[in-house]
Amino acid sequence: EAPLGAPASAGGKRLGVWVSKIRQVKRELDDMDFSWDDTVGDKKKKRVAPGDQFDDMYPLLLAFRLENGSTKVPRLHVTPEGVDLGQWFFKIKKSRESLPPKQLKLMETLGVEWETASMTQDDRWDQNFDELVKFKAQWGHTRVRKTFMTEAGQALGIWVIKQRQMKGKMKKDREPRLESLGFEWEVKTETPKMDWQEMYLELVQYKAEKSDCDVSKKHVTDDGKALGVWVHNQRILLSKDPPANKPELIEHRRLLEELGFKWQESREVRWDRAYQYLLAFKTREGHTKCSKGTMTEDGVDMGNWVAKQRTLKAKLSEERIARLNALGFDWGSRPDMSNLDWDDLYMELLKFHVKEGHSNVPSSYNTPGPGGKPLGRWLTYQRDYPPSDERKNKLDLLAGMNGQDWDKNFEALRVYVNREGHARVPKSYRAPDGNALGLWVDAQRHIQLPPERKSKLDTLNFPWHVSHDEMWEESHKALRAFHTEQGHTRVPKSFQTSSGLHLGRWVHKQRTNKDQLSADRVAKLNTLNFEWEPQHPFDLRWEQHFTALEAFRAANGHCKVSKDFTTADDVKLGAWVLKQGMSKDKMKEDRLQRLNQLNFEWPTPTSASAATAAAAAAAAAAAANHPGMAHAPMAI
Repeated sequence: EAPLGAPASAGGKRLGVWVSKIRQVKRELDDMDFSWDDTVGDKKKKRVAPGDQFDDMYPLLLAFRLENGSTKVPRLHVTPEGVDLGQWFFKIKKSRESLPPKQLKLMETLGVEWETASMTQDDRWDQNFDELVKFKAQWGHTRVRKTFMTEAGQALGIWVIKQRQMKGKMKKDREPRLESLGFEWEVKTETPKMDWQEMYLELVQYKAEKSDCDVSKKHVTDDGKALGVWVHNQRILLSKDPPANKPELIEHRRLLEELGFKWQESREVRWDRAYQYLLAFKTREGHTKCSKGTMTEDGVDMGNWVAKQRTLKAKLSEERIARLNALGFDWGSRPDMSNLDWDDLYMELLKFHVKEGHSNVPSSYNTPGPGGKPLGRWLTYQRDYPPSDERKNKLDLLAGMNGQDWDKNFEALRVYVNREGHARVPKSYRAPDGNALGLWVDAQRHIQLPPERKSKLDTLNFPWHVSHDEMWEESHKALRAFHTEQGHTRVPKSFQTSSGLHLGRWVHKQRTNKDQLSADRVAKLNTLNFEWEPQHPFDLRWEQHFTALEAFRAANGHCKVSKDFTTADDVKLGAWVLKQGMSKDKMKEDRLQRLNQLNFEWPTPTSASAATAAAAAAAAAAAANHPGMAHAPMAI
């Protein structure tokens, strides 16, 4: 015991005062019946071994394997439900020797790598920093959204937030390293102000191309302007007559009305837009059974829209019914599954798979216990009304793991080999019937197959291990074919070959990682005149219009292009010329010089508003000449 007058401890603090405070805290806790024995009721808390949680945690690990293609779970990984899967997986690997044979076999079925290397906090920080470097190289900034996960499952978004919070408190070398990336310590969220005249000219050009002003709220112009948001704001701000003391707003409203602007988007336009999305869905998927949650780019839930057409069939016009019938529209009612959580039922399916060894769930099967969930009916519903691609991939890969439709997938692989000459199917590839063949092929490499199935795959020269070098050469061969056909290597990022190879992504990756490529690979790409820094699509579009203007001047001796002029190859040259004239103050110097070399006629400051009014007049004249393609101003 230390009396209150005890001397100070070696650290300079009075030990007696500290002990007195501890006693006071203990008395207060005793008054609240605090349990010092760490008990709950009369039973001692027991430490739960990782193996005891196996039945609950293994389905989560299986789900991670299905979604990420490996079992490399980061130690700090937490599932969307808040379960510390990373911590459990770390502990289960350390206790490998004590696992029962059944649990050990299940882990090995997933291809778990048992070797674990201890990672220090510095190692983990460096690992996350390397991922941030890759993110910056790909996206050009460090504004990682909170929910962003890397391909390996690292919660990079959360890590970035933590670095902002730790500014001034982290190790000295870390802040300079982050700042060398242009790290944004404070993320600005305000939206830049839009110039009204500039956005109005964008709308004029939109109408010249689309024949109406019904711009989707999410529409963005080629040079990144949020035209859809601007149109939405005009409807809110100007739908009623502006006050007399706001002449600028009165003028804005007048110009929009002369352009044929509708203050409320008509139901007909909304219906036609949804129909076009359904047409695209049918072309892509081969059916019209949109599941709930299938969202369009402007936020329409096509699952709800399709269900509404069925409900309102008796009130639909004959024309609309005929158009839907032309798509083979399914008018039958679908079972109501709105009260079931998809992820919850999918987890029940994983538990069924772990217990039974397959996912052939009888249609009448309900999960055990009170209030059992209709797993069988839910799975039947997924087959009849296919969900989103992401969810369908999860179900397809699970089917591949338990052997479901194995012979059907093998036959699809045989057809692929006969067509492409190899069995190196990209993971993202889908067969013509929509079957996720790439995922199935990948699953065969990681699961334990019966000898007869393995032998059957060997007859197709199945690649059990595909090296990075082989994958690179395959992609280079595809790029060579693209270059031969197109004459350049500017592959759109979304481009995919007939074999399912995401060539656009691969090309982007070569540019991003140029410094890490071997000299041999750089040389191979250079033989194709590979463009390491290709022109931005916005620049290409400008060059296309400038070339058209040069041709116009060569033919006519001037650059006075009429507002509605369109070239023979459908370049809207008149609208573009008008836009250049109004954007002089913001134009790049080299573009100014090139236009001046053509004796381009720039509008004077006093004629700028007149040019804007002329644009509206031209659009109105076009509407008068084509009354069936434009909308008359709405009477207020």
